[in-house]
Amino acid sequence: MGYSMVDKTRGDGSAAAAEFRMFQLGVYGQDEIQISDKLKVIAGIRIDMPIFPNDPLAVDQFDTTLAKIEALGIDTYDAESGKLPSPQLLLSPRLGFNYDVFEDQTFQIRGGVGVFTSRLPLVWPGGSYTNNGLSVGSYTAYGTEFYSVDIDALPPANQVSDVPVGGQIDLFAKNFKFPQMLKFNLAADKKLPYALIGTVEGIFSKTLNNVMYYNINVAPSTTNLTGSGNDTRPIYSGYGSKIESFYDHIVVGTNTHKGYSYNITAQIQKPLQKGLFGSLAYTYGHTMVMNEATSSQNSSQWRYMESVNGRNDLDLSYSDFDLGSRVVGYVSYQIEYLNHAKTTVSLYYNGQSGKRFSWTYGGDASLIGDDIWDSTDDLIYVPSDNSEINLVDIMESDGVTVAVSAAQQWTDLEAFINDNEYLKERKGDYVARNADRMLFSHSFDFKVAQDVFIEAGGMKHTLQLTLDIFNIGNLINEDWGRKYIVPYDQFDLITLEGFEADGTTPQFTFTKPSGDFFEPDDSGIFSSRWQAQFGIRYLF
Repeated sequence: MGYSMVDKTRGDGSAAAAEFRMFQLGVYGQDEIQISDKLKVIAGIRIDMPIFPNDPLAVDQFDTTLAKIEALGIDTYDAESGKLPSPQLLLSPRLGFNYDVFEDQTFQIRGGVGVFTSRLPLVWPGGSYTNNGLSVGSYTAYGTEFYSVDIDALPPANQVSDVPVGGQIDLFAKNFKFPQMLKFNLAADKKLPYALIGTVEGIFSKTLNNVMYYNINVAPSTTNLTGSGNDTRPIYSGYGSKIESFYDHIVVGTNTHKGYSYNITAQIQKPLQKGLFGSLAYTYGHTMVMNEATSSQNSSQWRYMESVNGRNDLDLSYSDFDLGSRVVGYVSYQIEYLNHAKTTVSLYYNGQSGKRFSWTYGGDASLIGDDIWDSTDDLIYVPSDNSEINLVDIMESDGVTVAVSAAQQWTDLEAFINDNEYLKERKGDYVARNADRMLFSHSFDFKVAQDVFIEAGGMKHTLQLTLDIFNIGNLINEDWGRKYIVPYDQFDLITLEGFEADGTTPQFTFTKPSGDFFEPDDSGIFSSRWQAQFGIRYLF
């Protein structure tokens, strides 16, 4: 647990809270140039400069800790205690065009290229103002001992003790840059027979600078797994793997240029005509990343990334938000009558590839032990036969009677692997992060809007009543419109029970899922559950 080392305040208002200022100065210039009657070009450039005017508190002699880490061959990215990145200019040039092929807007080609600089969630640099080794300490305890701790009696800052009080350290690389992407897009719009409009568009994004995190307080591995076929990944020593025992995680935020995404869309639209409007579009999207950076805590950005060789040795992987295939359809019909009323009925369809997830090991401890808190985000090795996994009997509560034998577990596990298309193709190899998907989902949203209007005082006054039913299929049939998830985007397929006496041969058990390993998504307006809302608006 963490606690303030500078005051006794609990909750809001502690002097250990992050208090700092940040500026992001920006200037943008743009010019629109009509090259010809057909071609228009838009050119621009944006310049950003992020500034942190006040530095975090610095730990005296922290350079000694960094030197100790560097002596083991670990890159510290020139990070320093009490320092955030210096101000630097981030250039974002952009160029776009629109080409009217026949000068009659029946066929247009448009596109552009540019660099785009993102802002940074301030909770990330804010970590350097709290997790600095002076403001917040930590105490590690287990079981009932945790609940008997007297927080007021814990040691103050920098007091050497038998319990670790230095807490977590959040640092940033000296040359850290705010996220930047290089983006290209190219599209064509064409008027078609029957008053239709067709569009084809492609977008490609390449990472220039994205956020990447390393825990530089993890001691290098000195041994590897054995007894699991080709699974010879490195083993770390859990809590004992810390280089500097006085601190927990020493997290450095730096940059990576790895990662990209692309989306390709084909759409056909029918503009409003005789009360009818409709569109149908198909999109395929693909996104690869190094780190999702979706947490508020710098340490969590590092901890909750599934991996094979450890969180400091990530591979480029599918994003949590990798789109896959998506089909979107929309049809709407409106009719006016009695000179003062209009009714609009709409139906929206969304069909989408399932959410991505990872196959991981479960259990009370991590397989490789690279995190001091023993979080389990280790990707599985898929055994090609029972010689590549050391299964042990599952015992009854009496500890004597065998509940499920190792032989039966292998029969069940082999059947499960062969029944899953992705696991079957990965036999004798590791799974990749987010490489599998949930089921394709279908949902319909229905809307009816009733307008009543009058002309008065030279203005049109409209009272609009609306009814929206989201995922109306689920209202009709409880099995329709379902969207599925795996909690936390990972499924613990195989359980780690411990190690043989050699300390390198893991012992596993497998319990066959009693039903589907996934569950319906029941969160928010986009969930599997149908929802309805009424609305009223006055328009003038």
